Amino acid sequence: MTLMSETNASLLLLERRVQRLQRLLVVAGVSMTALILTAFRQDTTVLTARQLVLKDARGKTRIVLGPLPDFGGQRPGFYGMAVFDSLGYERYGLSLRPDGAMVLGLDAPHGKGDDRNSERINLTADEEGGAEIRMLDKTTKVKSRMLLLDNNDVVVDFLDWGAKDIRFRRLTARGDTVFRESR
Repeated sequence: MTLMSETNASLLLLERRVQRLQRLLVVAGVSMTALILTAFRQDTTVLTARQLVLKDARGKTRIVLGPLPDFGGQRPGFYGMAVFDSLGYERYGLSLRPDGAMVLGLDAPHGKGDDRNSERINLTADEEGGAEIRMLDKTTKVKSRMLLLDNNDVVVDFLDWGAKDIRFRRLTARGDTVFRESR
């Protein structure tokens, strides 16, 4: 396979993944909007709460809106929404951080990789106006990312984690580059 066909295949795969993520974000947004509109459908009703916790029929927390669980100091002061699976593990997190960054994380099921960090897709609109989409493997290493740089260039990185270094393949509109960085 030539370098150009490898690049095209990689970009096609990334485009498919981004399209799936976009569809998921639309579904999540529509679902959240429907939930909020349903909760406030009567003009005379006002619901004021610091936090809204939705539980399933067994009493397990499934959705938290408002201040998010801290998880041992990882999210102090974060506001947003967290969705938990039937076992109580977070699978979706949307948060506004105190610094102004907006972050969406999609997690794998518990037991499907390193459970210290089950996040697999992370989408960030940062406090400086930048953006990043990251995909992590089952060992929590970043395997690919798309970045909006300070100069408004967009780059796509593919990372290969070796024992002593990380190999990067960076794709840009002007071509691609391969480089290594010591760990």
